[in-house]
Amino acid sequence: MTNANANTERATYTAFERFLYYFLIPLIYSSVLVFVLFIIFNEDVRTSFLRTANQIPVIRELVPDVKQEDPRAYEQIMEDPEVKRLQQEAKQQVAVLESELRSAIEASRQKDSEIAALQERIAELETLRTDQEVSSEQYEENLRSLARMYANMRPSKAAPILENLSKGELVQVLSYMTMDQRSALLERMDPETAAEVTSMMIDMESIENAQITALKERIQQLETELAGRADALTTEQLAATFAVMDASSAANVLLEMLKQNEGEVINILRAMELPSRSAILAQISDLDKSAAARLSSKLSG
Repeated sequence: MTNANANTERATYTAFERFLYYFLIPLIYSSVLVFVLFIIFNEDVRTSFLRTANQIPVIRELVPDVKQEDPRAYEQIMEDPEVKRLQQEAKQQVAVLESELRSAIEASRQKDSEIAALQERIAELETLRTDQEVSSEQYEENLRSLARMYANMRPSKAAPILENLSKGELVQVLSYMTMDQRSALLERMDPETAAEVTSMMIDMESIENAQITALKERIQQLETELAGRADALTTEQLAATFAVMDASSAANVLLEMLKQNEGEVINILRAMELPSRSAILAQISDLDKSAAARLSSKLSG
């Protein structure tokens, strides 16, 4: 019984023995193995280890000497003609790439500037278009009011009044009336006037063309009436007339006048207020850029 207990105690490891066998010995073995592998595969560590080992009297006979680097090896490589050629080519490629990059950046900046300018121009045109639409609507509303007023009058009284209008204005007023209302008024008018107005209504392509025709006739009438007055008075009245007109229609009329009397057109524009003149010049620019440039140059002169 005593021998059995002794054998059992002998077979059981102490805590220190278990620590030694299961932890410390494997750890030491693994560390040594990792260190050896690190020395073998890492150039810097291997070189440092060999230098240290070469300083130990007995060990230095067992380890190889450390390879000495030639201090002129790098210089010799850099002096090689092929290396110099490759360096020169690399510098040239870098210079070309830098030049292309600068060109691309400059082109991008120019495009950004052009886009900004176009956006400003679009905003200006949108504003002008909105103003023109409002002016056209007001003009058409005035014509509708006049048409309703004359339609509510007796044809025998309305016809003589309408005959005193220019043919273009008469066509516009009649175009906003019903067929019966137009017929009643045309019956009371002079046959020659009625025939001419009817012909103009047949040839009328759009309300806008009728407006331009009426405005041209009004301008001609004003020029005839003011022929005997001072030029300053004529210019002021014409400028006031164009200022209240729709900018697009005024531009069309002024371009027609420009073909016959450029000086008169310039005087009319000079006599206008800045907002009206700017709006009309913008419309002229859309229709004829060279004419707009010529007028702007002479206005600033």
